[in-house]
Amino acid sequence: MEKRKIINKKDIILLSSLVGILLISALSLTLFAQATYATITVGSSPYGVSFASSNNDIYVANQAASTVSVISTSSNTVIKTIKVGSSPEGVAYASSNRDIYVTNAADGTVSVISTSSNTVIKTITAGTFPEGIAYASSNNNIYVVNNGDNTVSVISTSSNTVTATITVGTAPEGAAFDSSNNNIYVTNSADNTISVVPTLTTSPTTSPSSTTPTASPSPTIPEFPAQLIVITLAVLMIIVLSIVAIAKKKANWKS
Repeated sequence: MEKRKIINKKDIILLSSLVGILLISALSLTLFAQATYATITVGSSPYGVSFASSNNDIYVANQAASTVSVISTSSNTVIKTIKVGSSPEGVAYASSNRDIYVTNAADGTVSVISTSSNTVIKTITAGTFPEGIAYASSNNNIYVVNNGDNTVSVISTSSNTVTATITVGTAPEGAAFDSSNNNIYVTNSADNTISVVPTLTTSPTTSPSSTTPTASPSPTIPEFPAQLIVITLAVLMIIVLSIVAIAKKKANWKS
């Protein structure tokens, strides 16, 4: 009996068709992945940003324009532009009163924006050159980092007034709230320290920067884009189907 060739014309046509399907699938998946991203034009020099869970909108502080852009997350478009103080930088959302707080660095104030009306309802005087800002859910206060006078202004969200001023390190900039220990952490850029501010008291402690070498971090597993995983799975599926199809053809020929 004459032996058939391992690869014949029919096999080549089948494999060519599968390669074409693979290329079309990969292109379609890539275009779909790109279509899920959006680029939104806001004001000049966008700086701080925050999400308001009360209306599912994003609030972006435009430093050079002295405005705040309100972005609807359902349409990814700017639905309103709000005029605030001079050179806005930090943005924080207070869940206690559903207001947005914006630090205006150049005029030493904080603009309070109602998320129900998207208007400025109050302007609060803070320290010199306020930059970073954080909301503490432990006491419903806003903590404003004043870069120019090395302090933190504590604002009550119930009265929208400054209730305390705390001295921290030199040239503070950023702030973050830790819900696990109810502390505010403030970065002091000029002296390389972090001030830890308990939200239940007004006496901060300062953690100096360490000069002792630290151990190298453990290697982490790299993350892969979702579209790459999908394409890889599609390729593997097509290869398996190709092998099965060719195997069935050969089985039919032998029989």
